[in-house]
Amino acid sequence: MRIQNNPLLDTLYTPVLSDVYGNLLLSDNHLTALEITSLSAVQGQLNIKNNSGISTLSLPDLTSLDDQLNIRSNDLLNIIDIPQLTTMTHFLDISYNPTLTSIEIPLLTSISNSCSIRENIYLVDLHLTTLSTIGFDLNITGNNSLTDLDNLYAITSIGRNLNISNNTQLSTNDVDALITNIGTTNIIGAIVNTGNAP
Repeated sequence: MRIQNNPLLDTLYTPVLSDVYGNLLLSDNHLTALEITSLSAVQGQLNIKNNSGISTLSLPDLTSLDDQLNIRSNDLLNIIDIPQLTTMTHFLDISYNPTLTSIEIPLLTSISNSCSIRENIYLVDLHLTTLSTIGFDLNITGNNSLTDLDNLYAITSIGRNLNISNNTQLSTNDVDALITNIGTTNIIGAIVNTGNAP
């Protein structure tokens, strides 16, 4: 399902859409109102990118996603709220959303590929409170308003690299504390903690 390149599309209302068998792409629209509140499962990718007007992304019934979740370059996006999502079979990428302040995905327990939270310069609240396993990399970079990692302390294993860098309000000590909590033996690849606050 593809809704793309509609510069005059400002409202998308799908109150009974519950399942998508394949990918769901919302890209390059002028959305200011997005309501897909009954969506419970996507058997493919969910890509939401380059939508210039949307301020809140709320998916209250989404519980399963069989591929990647990619939320990128949405100029006015302020809040991401996906309260029921528990597992993903690919990667999570939330990046380059210049007004994003809050990510709320509190029940997500595992990501089979990588988790990337990058260049969201006003991000303050990062709530991945039950996330325990990441199959590949954890990248948290360039989020210049992020001050703590307290809601990542459920992580117990990272299958490849940990890169937490260039977050100018996040202290190096806070990053070290998270690494200690996970345990260096439970991070299989490289560990990068650089460019953060003293």
